[in-house]
Amino acid sequence: MDVTLNNGSKWVGAAMSVHQVDSDGDGVYDSFAAGTDATATLIDIAANSLWPSSTYGIDNNDTAYGEDGHVVGNEVYQSGLFNVTLNGGSQWDTTKTSLIDTLSINSGSVVNVADSDLVSDSISLTGGAALNINEDGHVATDELTINNSTVTIADDVSAGWGVYDAALYANTINVTNNGVLDVGNSTAYALQADTLNLTSYTDANGNVNAGVFNVHSNSFVLDADLTNDRTNDITKSNYGYGVIAMNSDGHLTINGNGDAWTGDQSEVDNAGDNVAAATGNYKVRIDNATGEGSVADYKGKELIYVNDKNSKATFSAANKADLGAYTYQAQQEGNTVVMQQMELTDYANMALSIPSANTNIWNLEQDTVGTRLTNSRHGLADNGGAWVSYFGGSFDGDNGTINYDQDGERHHGRC
Repeated sequence: MDVTLNNGSKWVGAAMSVHQVDSDGDGVYDSFAAGTDATATLIDIAANSLWPSSTYGIDNNDTAYGEDGHVVGNEVYQSGLFNVTLNGGSQWDTTKTSLIDTLSINSGSVVNVADSDLVSDSISLTGGAALNINEDGHVATDELTINNSTVTIADDVSAGWGVYDAALYANTINVTNNGVLDVGNSTAYALQADTLNLTSYTDANGNVNAGVFNVHSNSFVLDADLTNDRTNDITKSNYGYGVIAMNSDGHLTINGNGDAWTGDQSEVDNAGDNVAAATGNYKVRIDNATGEGSVADYKGKELIYVNDKNSKATFSAANKADLGAYTYQAQQEGNTVVMQQMELTDYANMALSIPSANTNIWNLEQDTVGTRLTNSRHGLADNGGAWVSYFGGSFDGDNGTINYDQDGERHHGRC
């Protein structure tokens, strides 16, 4: 079954398919259950393991591994028979619980999830679309793709440590082509994923359009592998990068998804995976150019920590930010990224240059008076009078580190 919203349509509600079940085992279908019965007769059956504990296996006493409660095969169909598509600025405000197969959000359309749950095998956003996860909203998917669109996790979402309680849970998240995954200042465990593929698309003119992971002022811990297949070598065909954005008071810790520290086997497929926590090439963007703060607040401040000294990921500056008297940019130091102090800001340079301006003004005035005297001597006629110069006015400059105050305004005249 396909549900499509076009041309600014709006839908408020839930979408869920159900299947008949035999509740008492007498061979008669007498009830209904959410989703689709996991059977090989389904035409659209697909490999999927949305939840680590989605299919209950049968425990084998002869093995150390607890099969009960974990995925034991890949032929698992998780969701319903709904394919939901939004086009042309349409909107879906979810309610209660929605259990669907695929969700496609296109061309400026918006899906708002608040006080409700949305489970979909796959979710894709293209063309300036948006997925907003708000208070008490929960979204789960096997694969989330953000292409030139935005997924936002609100600051007031509720989340617990379990995957069922995450505001956004996904096995794989792909962000590219100016797409944005915005976690804001959301609570811990709001985002839970296995892999965050933060990559880029290069257009015909050679412009790199990167996906963005924005943590704002959050001290965010990413328990997922940060990946892309891009290089920092501009001569290579796969040159590109993902962008990590934050304010100067933000911080990102990348732990990877090894899960060696967990006490249970909730994600046994990742335990001891020996995969680097971060791979690929990235640029780090510092967003808040406030012009405030001291050198002690910024110089050498850690922005990113990769909890894996074997990581081969490369990080470089996406921009320069004016913070206090100096500009700063991101600089990689081993498995960390810190704020590197650069040159004085334009404003600081201006404040330093003002004292020397007095000498320049004096020289200009002397030149003006000299020129006037020369004209008086050698002119064809001089009817007398006085040449007057006076000074007044003011100037103030202050950037928190350097300040300058000058009173002065010079005028000339003949009387």
